[in-house]
Amino acid sequence: MKSVFLALAFLMLSSLAHAQTSAPTQVIKKFSGETTTFNWDYDAAEESFATHFSLRWVDELTKTTVELKKVPITARSTSISASFTPGFKLTYYNIVAVRVETPGNVESVPSNTVATERIGKPATNLRF
Repeated sequence: MKSVFLALAFLMLSSLAHAQTSAPTQVIKKFSGETTTFNWDYDAAEESFATHFSLRWVDELTKTTVELKKVPITARSTSISASFTPGFKLTYYNIVAVRVETPGNVESVPSNTVATERIGKPATNLRF
């Protein structure tokens, strides 16, 4: 199973909901519903500065992000089922480190953007 790699720079920011809008650094082809695994590096010495990671879907039309999944700060990978917006061939993702604070959260700079590319529906009824 091939996975995608995200590079995460730990630089905490006070603003939220910013999206990295650069072109993806990796594209992996997936069937809809197929498992997509994301891996990243993060300095364990910096774990005390964040409470969790947030896997984000990046909306290229509005330049916003939507949190798909919270990941424990000690984790360095997570998996989701590949899904695609109707009419679009690619889905973009990145990850941020998050520190929960009052009144608002503090986030790291987003990782590089990676994409999954829809390759069609797998065969479900093969006849020989």
